[in-house]
Amino acid sequence: MVDLPSAENVATLAVAVLAGIVAWDAYWLTKQRRDVPELGQLPGGGFAWESEGVHEMVRQWGNLGSMAAMMVLPWALLEAS
Repeated sequence: MVDLPSAENVATLAVAVLAGIVAWDAYWLTKQRRDVPELGQLPGGGFAWESEGVHEMVRQWGNLGSMAAMMVLPWALLEAS
C-alpha cells in the first residue's frame, strides 16, 4: 500500500502554491500600471478606459463564482470528513 504524504507537507505545498499565485497577480497588477499609466489615447495606438464594478462583475462572473466555490468548499469538505 502506498503511504500518503503528511498533512503538514500537503498544507505547506498548498500555501506555497497560493503564495505563488498572489505574487504572480501582484506582478501583473504592477505591470498593468506601467503599461497603461493613464487613461485615454495611448501613444502606441489604442484607447485605455476604466470600467465600473458592475461591468466587471458581469464580465468576470465565472471567475467570481469559482473563487466563491473555492472559498466555501473547504468548510463543506471539512464537515463531511
